[in-house]
Amino acid sequence: MSFSGAIRRSAKRLSEVNWSSPVFKGDNELSAMVAGFRAWTAQADAMAEKYSSPPAPIDFAAAKKSVRDVALVEALEKMYTSSKPAPLTYEWSADDQAAKAQLIEDAKAGLAFTQEMIEDTQKEIAFMRVNRTTRETSAIDVKENYPDIAEEVEKEIEDREWFKDTIGKYFSFNINSRSTARMDEAALLQELKDVSNRRSESNKTTMKRRSSLTVTCLSSEIDGKGGGIEKDLSKNEFLNKTDENRELNQYWYSKFTIEKLCDATRESLALSNGKKVAFLSTPSLFFSLTSNERKDCALFDLDKSFGSCGTFYHYYDFKNPTDIDNGCRGQFDLIVIDPPFISQSVWEKYAITAKLLMKNDKAHVIATTVEENAVLMKALFDCKPVMFRPSIPHLVYQYSVFTNFPSSTLADKNEELTQT
Repeated sequence: MSFSGAIRRSAKRLSEVNWSSPVFKGDNELSAMVAGFRAWTAQADAMAEKYSSPPAPIDFAAAKKSVRDVALVEALEKMYTSSKPAPLTYEWSADDQAAKAQLIEDAKAGLAFTQEMIEDTQKEIAFMRVNRTTRETSAIDVKENYPDIAEEVEKEIEDREWFKDTIGKYFSFNINSRSTARMDEAALLQELKDVSNRRSESNKTTMKRRSSLTVTCLSSEIDGKGGGIEKDLSKNEFLNKTDENRELNQYWYSKFTIEKLCDATRESLALSNGKKVAFLSTPSLFFSLTSNERKDCALFDLDKSFGSCGTFYHYYDFKNPTDIDNGCRGQFDLIVIDPPFISQSVWEKYAITAKLLMKNDKAHVIATTVEENAVLMKALFDCKPVMFRPSIPHLVYQYSVFTNFPSSTLADKNEELTQT
């Protein structure tokens, strides 16, 4: 077997390999081996090209003219012309052939397994899209869609493993001390009951407080005596009279954050020489404006309890993002958005609505969501995060503020957060 011929044949085969295939990138060790192998074949190819033809004959005549010891050159010439060394041959050992064949078979099996995983994953993604959890999804639906999870839950209930996948890691139930375990469990259960009772009492007062807010809104609209936003933050009427509705995933900003974001809306309107603002799922900001400011604004929200506060309220469900009154389309200079969820699918629906409401493609946007959504905010609204971050007292994770315009109002850190 010719060494150079074997190299050329190998190079031809290797040129047909798709080295960018995911199968070569799924494992760090495999990727390193592939890189080393490709470097070796490149070196071998260069050597094969270099030694693909016999070397040029030696010019002994020229050598004889350039040296004094002509006899030495003649002796070397005689040895060169008379020497006929046997050609070297390389045999591929049977053991090495078998080892390489096994590697090939293992790679084929790995490729088949990876392809099977890809197909299964694609099916799972398709299933999850069809059975996506929404507000209408019931526990029965989840149980039918995910029987393995339902079985695990039933077993945990049967075994009284209440906190196995939640807060269980923070508590240690001593198996050898049953009395301690029972006492810890009883204390936890009592705490849960207390939380439930407090929630129940809060729900009883919700409608009463919302009715009070409605009266305040209507009376303010009638007398028209709206001044600037209350600088005494303890007097924010919306926060004092409106409870968060957990069933609607409502979490209000802090009083100071409301003031800053309201000031940012005023700054936006001054920069764009506009006056109309659409508040998407941001009632705490809308109701913290003055009555005169609200005349040029609109609130789009799922909570129908705000409907009694005037014609500026529009029922809005993000699941129907294009269900917007024709009279509202293309009317607003600024869109302020705070969806009840942070997922990309929800934000994409809000973006559809926002673009229907915008007066033009230069309309301003103020959006609040988690920092991890920065790329999404850039793609949807060309928004960037600002220095100011909102305080949302009852939300467990930290939000950021994103705008598509420079805001000096939001250029400083939130003193509420820097103090903690």
